[in-house]
Amino acid sequence: MKKLYILRHAKAGSKGTKKILDDHDRPLSKKGLDSCKLIARHLKKHKEKPALVISSTAKRTRKTFENVFEGYPPPPEIEFNPRLYLAGAEDIITVINEVDDSIPSLMIIGHNPGLHELCLELADGGDRALIRAVQSYFPPGSLAVYEIDEKSWSDVGRKSGALIEFTTPKNLTPGVD
Repeated sequence: MKKLYILRHAKAGSKGTKKILDDHDRPLSKKGLDSCKLIARHLKKHKEKPALVISSTAKRTRKTFENVFEGYPPPPEIEFNPRLYLAGAEDIITVINEVDDSIPSLMIIGHNPGLHELCLELADGGDRALIRAVQSYFPPGSLAVYEIDEKSWSDVGRKSGALIEFTTPKNLTPGVD
């Protein structure tokens, strides 16, 4: 059994900001930084830490990783993969399929619409209410967690996982968890 965490980067600044020349370099907004703290608190509370994180190379995904895992002694291993920048579901699955089988748990940090599509493709069971929630919306800072009943990451594909958790920053208001 493997565990797969799908984390959409936290809320980013507007493309219209005059200092931002390129979508790849968009920073997190204040709201995004606050969301990272909520996600970090949630993961720590539930004693969750993936063995490996693979993230897009975009500034907003890098900063999401840094802010979520700040203060973890030690943080999980991180790989930045340019193929995840604005990747579709199939491209993300290809990256997952390349992970070494010794890794028991993996987090992907990336972008919509690819992550949302991936979440919908993976679900082959789990909590029906959570599946309906994921179907309707996957906002910035969303975290979906799947149990993958495969021995090898190379076998992960459509209908490979049971959705066991879906959390958004809105659900993680301070004091309510």
